[in-house]
Amino acid sequence: MDFLEADGKGDQVIDDVVKSARKDNEEFRKDDLSSKELSDVSMQKFRVAAIAKMVPAATKTFVTVGGSAARGFGGCSLRAYPDSSCWCLCARVKEFDKRFGFRHRDVLSWSFKAIA
Repeated sequence: MDFLEADGKGDQVIDDVVKSARKDNEEFRKDDLSSKELSDVSMQKFRVAAIAKMVPAATKTFVTVGGSAARGFGGCSLRAYPDSSCWCLCARVKEFDKRFGFRHRDVLSWSFKAIA
């Protein structure tokens, strides 16, 4: 949330997703959850909020380009279309994953196990 707030300031979609996720987190804090459970459920709620914004944006982008990007140019990506309402959210989440998610030892450990 902090990463998105810092790097996505002013983007309405990011603001909406972060606000929704933080509100849900505050509600779940009232329940008797362990920190791991709170983290897990908060992450799930973040994903739900992000997907709820991205699916309509991806659909609109796909319709706008007439499906040509998906048929002949390697797939339709929100990051490839800056006019998409979710362009910034998609770019920021991918940047977060690149910087932090794929460097975490648990992820790297799982990746090497999967390859072996």
